Amino acid sequence: MANENKDFIKLDDIDVSILKIINEDVRTSYRQISRSLDVSVGTVHNRIDKMVKSGVIKKFSPVIDHEILGYVLTTIIGVRVKGGKLKNWEEKNLL
Repeated sequence: MANENKDFIKLDDIDVSILKIINEDVRTSYRQISRSLDVSVGTVHNRIDKMVKSGVIKKFSPVIDHEILGYVLTTIIGVRVKGGKLKNWEEKNLL
């Protein structure tokens, strides 16, 4: 299996609750989160910092509404091709 040698991070209920809150609105303050969960602001700060350092949270990024910007559809496609293989890839995938 691909995940055999990987160390998994264990999250408790507070970590999961924090993730749910910031997943809804990443701008939620630590104070608001602490009040919602009945824990200290320091606990929220330390938990989020731990999740960032351990890679559970990779980045904080906005969700952009492309329609408001005038885009009907946004597609990002990345292709890595080794020398001389592009024609074969095109034939297989563009039919």
